[in-house]
Amino acid sequence: MFKNLIDQERVKKLLKKIIETEKIPHAFLFYGKEGVGKLKFAIEFSKIINGSNESLLKDITIIEGEKSIGIDKIRELKRTSYLSPQGKFRINIIDNAHLLTIEAANSLLKILEEPPERTIFILITPFPEKLPDTVISRCLPVHFSPIPTKLIEEKVREQVENQEEVKLISRISNGSLKKAYNIMDEDRLTYRKEIISHFISFLKGNRTYIEFVKYMEKLENLEEAIIIFEEVVSDMVSIKKVKEESLIKNLDFLQDIFDLSISLSMDALIRLGEKLFEIEKDLKYNLNQSFLIRKLGIEILRLSGGINA
Repeated sequence: MFKNLIDQERVKKLLKKIIETEKIPHAFLFYGKEGVGKLKFAIEFSKIINGSNESLLKDITIIEGEKSIGIDKIRELKRTSYLSPQGKFRINIIDNAHLLTIEAANSLLKILEEPPERTIFILITPFPEKLPDTVISRCLPVHFSPIPTKLIEEKVREQVENQEEVKLISRISNGSLKKAYNIMDEDRLTYRKEIISHFISFLKGNRTYIEFVKYMEKLENLEEAIIIFEEVVSDMVSIKKVKEESLIKNLDFLQDIFDLSISLSMDALIRLGEKLFEIEKDLKYNLNQSFLIRKLGIEILRLSGGINA
């Protein structure tokens, strides 16, 4: 049971107990960072409790959202939820449930409050805080932990020969196997390296404000770049606190990170990390990207004024 799924032993134990007792809640909330197996577990769990016969797979409905999950999808889901399943249960999996619109979430709440017999809902999200408390309260929460670096290393080593790259990819994947697989692409590593190089050059004063802004404005995925910057700043904070290389993720920029951790004050690094997090959050609300880039550039100039102070 769950033998082909990686890690998450605590989750396996919980789900096995639920299966064995046959006391299955009508709604689950699978939450944890992206790329740790939540959807795979939801599908496997559904097959186990309902049977993997191809005809019974029709009882499993998966809704996936990229930008939002609207009321129409939930209305259709509610309609089919009242149909008799071919197996024991009708199972509705809502991936990226945090993308439910307010209207859709309210509609879903009504069926969670009075669920049809033999119907199970599994909501999946890396951001449970974005779901209404009323929806969360109707679900059994199941937390998925980040995947240990050693396990990710084993998987990466199956496809990457260079041991330095294996170590680097495993660390910067932040416990997400999905992210590790995405990074394995040589172009992704090169792209990441270019982004960090521009950031560090600007922090060191080797790149002008205008150059930094122009480069940032050309990026296709600004949010990804900001998250990478956050990780670099986090490395600087870590090495400034404990000077322990094993805590550093961006190993290919170790010397630069060490130098900047000395040059910049802890207060400046913490404020820079906070500013990056604020901008990452603002990007999710589709605020003017050019304005946010310029705002970040000015903040970096202001904070890096403490270099060598």
